[in-house]
Amino acid sequence: MKEPHPQLPELMQRIIFRTDPPSLLKLETLSIELKNVGISNFDVDFETCEISVVCPHVKSIQQVECALRKAGFKCPRLK
Repeated sequence: MKEPHPQLPELMQRIIFRTDPPSLLKLETLSIELKNVGISNFDVDFETCEISVVCPHVKSIQQVECALRKAGFKCPRLK
Protein backbone atom coordinates (compact mmCIF):
# COMPACT_ATOMS: atom_id res chain seq x y z
CA MET A 1 0.00 0.00 0.00
CA LYS A 2 1.31 3.40 -0.95
CA GLU A 3 2.11 5.71 1.95
CA PRO A 4 0.64 9.22 1.86
CA HIS A 5 2.97 12.11 1.18
CA PRO A 6 4.33 13.64 4.39
CA GLN A 7 3.13 17.08 5.42
CA LEU A 8 5.21 19.90 3.99
CA PRO A 9 6.31 23.10 5.69
CA GLU A 10 3.98 26.02 5.02
CA LEU A 11 6.33 27.62 2.47
CA MET A 12 6.63 24.45 0.38
CA GLN A 13 4.33 23.09 -2.28
CA ARG A 14 4.04 19.62 -3.85
CA ILE A 15 3.31 19.55 -7.58
CA ILE A 16 2.30 16.25 -9.16
CA PHE A 17 2.43 15.51 -12.89
CA ARG A 18 1.06 12.42 -14.61
CA THR A 19 3.07 11.20 -17.58
CA ASP A 20 3.87 8.22 -19.78
CA PRO A 21 6.27 5.69 -18.23
CA PRO A 22 9.55 7.65 -18.09
CA SER A 23 12.85 6.34 -19.41
CA LEU A 24 16.04 6.66 -17.39
CA LEU A 25 17.45 9.09 -19.96
CA LYS A 26 14.40 11.35 -19.62
CA LEU A 27 14.68 11.22 -15.82
CA GLU A 28 18.36 12.14 -15.99
CA THR A 29 17.51 15.09 -18.25
CA LEU A 30 14.66 16.07 -15.92
CA SER A 31 17.07 16.09 -12.97
CA ILE A 32 19.36 18.50 -14.83
CA GLU A 33 16.49 20.77 -15.93
CA LEU A 34 14.99 20.92 -12.42
CA LYS A 35 18.40 21.78 -10.96
CA ASN A 36 18.55 24.66 -13.45
CA VAL A 37 15.43 26.13 -11.78
CA GLY A 38 16.70 25.45 -8.25
CA ILE A 39 14.96 22.15 -7.45
CA SER A 40 17.22 19.27 -6.51
CA ASN A 41 14.74 16.49 -5.64
CA PHE A 42 11.76 14.82 -7.22
CA ASP A 43 9.96 11.50 -6.80
CA VAL A 44 8.76 9.14 -9.50
CA ASP A 45 5.98 6.63 -8.92
CA PHE A 46 6.45 4.13 -11.75
CA GLU A 47 3.22 2.32 -10.87
CA THR A 48 0.99 5.37 -11.36
CA CYS A 49 3.37 7.22 -13.75
CA GLU A 50 3.39 10.31 -11.54
CA ILE A 51 6.25 12.72 -10.96
CA SER A 52 6.13 14.61 -7.69
CA VAL A 53 8.15 17.80 -7.25
CA VAL A 54 8.45 19.66 -3.95
CA CYS A 55 9.30 23.31 -4.37
CA PRO A 56 9.05 26.56 -2.44
CA HIS A 57 5.93 28.64 -3.10
CA VAL A 58 8.22 31.36 -4.40
CA LYS A 59 9.24 29.12 -7.30
CA SER A 60 7.08 29.54 -10.33
CA ILE A 61 5.02 26.51 -11.28
CA GLN A 62 5.63 27.58 -14.88
CA GLN A 63 9.39 27.09 -14.33
CA VAL A 64 8.76 23.50 -13.20
CA GLU A 65 6.43 22.86 -16.15
CA CYS A 66 9.04 24.31 -18.51
CA ALA A 67 11.73 22.03 -17.04
CA LEU A 68 9.44 19.03 -17.59
CA ARG A 69 8.85 20.02 -21.22
CA LYS A 70 12.58 20.58 -21.83
CA ALA A 71 13.19 17.05 -20.51
CA GLY A 72 10.74 15.70 -23.09
CA PHE A 73 7.66 15.20 -20.92
CA LYS A 74 4.20 16.18 -22.09
CA CYS A 75 2.29 15.98 -18.88
CA PRO A 76 -0.58 17.96 -17.42
CA ARG A 77 -0.37 19.06 -13.81
CA LEU A 78 -2.72 17.26 -11.44
CA LYS A 79 -4.77 19.32 -9.03
